[in-house]
Amino acid sequence: MRNRYFVCYDVSDQQRLTQTYKKMNGYGEPIQYSVFVCDLNEREIIFMREDLEDLLNMSEDRLIIINAGSAEKSKDRVTSIGKPIKPAREGAIVI
Repeated sequence: MRNRYFVCYDVSDQQRLTQTYKKMNGYGEPIQYSVFVCDLNEREIIFMREDLEDLLNMSEDRLIIINAGSAEKSKDRVTSIGKPIKPAREGAIVI
């Protein structure tokens, strides 16, 4: 079963910021600067967290992961105003 996660990060170093963005593109779709929507299973979320924890400096950077529940059901719970959000791909593509 896949859950929908919103992943938000605030990275203070430009090089880490670029690396984080590239890494997150393997797990989900960007919907805002430094905000991604990811439909992941239990194993994929563990891999994503490990990848980001290895990449980020936890004394300088911030990472927020919001579990919105079932990927299928959460599509009806998210409202976007303005330019439409591209739908998340099915599954993760880990780079």
